Amino acid sequence: MNLYRYLQAAFSPDAAKTKWSLLAYAFFAVSLNWFVNSTTAWLDAVSPFGKYTLPAALLVAAILVLAVTNRPRPRTSDLAEDVPEPHRGLIVQLSIYNDTSPWSRDKILERINVIATAPDTALRSAQCRELRTMVLASNWGSMWAAAEHHATALEKCVVVCSAEARKDFELAEMLIQTICPKAGVKEAVLSNANSVKDAFAEVSEVYRGEIPNWNMTPGDFIADFTGGTAAMSAGMVMAAMVAGQKLEYLRQEGNRRLANKDGNGDWQARSEEDIRTARLLARIQTPRRVAFQLIVD
Repeated sequence: MNLYRYLQAAFSPDAAKTKWSLLAYAFFAVSLNWFVNSTTAWLDAVSPFGKYTLPAALLVAAILVLAVTNRPRPRTSDLAEDVPEPHRGLIVQLSIYNDTSPWSRDKILERINVIATAPDTALRSAQCRELRTMVLASNWGSMWAAAEHHATALEKCVVVCSAEARKDFELAEMLIQTICPKAGVKEAVLSNANSVKDAFAEVSEVYRGEIPNWNMTPGDFIADFTGGTAAMSAGMVMAAMVAGQKLEYLRQEGNRRLANKDGNGDWQARSEEDIRTARLLARIQTPRRVAFQLIVD
């Protein structure tokens, strides 16, 4: 009964690959039998071991092939994390601004406008520090931290957002360009922020279709998968891993938050140097072959 079910499954229309594998095996077995029978007399003449020579050679070859193709797989625990170097390109996620954040959208926009019209550098710097605290204390803190970390090299930033969060893109663009005035900012809008498939397709298109148009390569970019929905993060991670590209994320467990209240109840943000020293921003890169293994397994 088990043999019948196996053969039924193997030769079903949905199992074309298995069917061709069995046919190829049958052809190989018939061919090998013919070859052995045809060369037996010759082997008896040229080798003291006669007909045992060919099977022994095939056995050794099979062992070598298995040894090469079944070498130990890389362990996921071997994937190292380190602080990323500043990159020319950055892909970040944008979620809807949380209205329960200490400062509203209007307050952030007001501070951006003050910075833009500040008459001197000292005032502009003071206002930037206050804006930084406001954003780091919100759910957009990871986006600010990523842009700030790569600011010295950043030329292009892709903001992946849902259709709902798109209304906040202009504000996010202004924040990023406050940190990196020369960086171009582009949106990548998902039709469904809760679909891994949509996020995977959109980020993959950024790697394949968008980046080459900017005279850059996918290797110039790093993707930060912090700040969006779980599905957005999963899709971005899969797209970057399949493309063999770099990933980063922001650690915020325990006391590793970007901003905290002090004893007086005032918000205090971590400095850029403190974020780097505490290794809050971690880079991950995995070879494409390992990525396929992780996804399939």
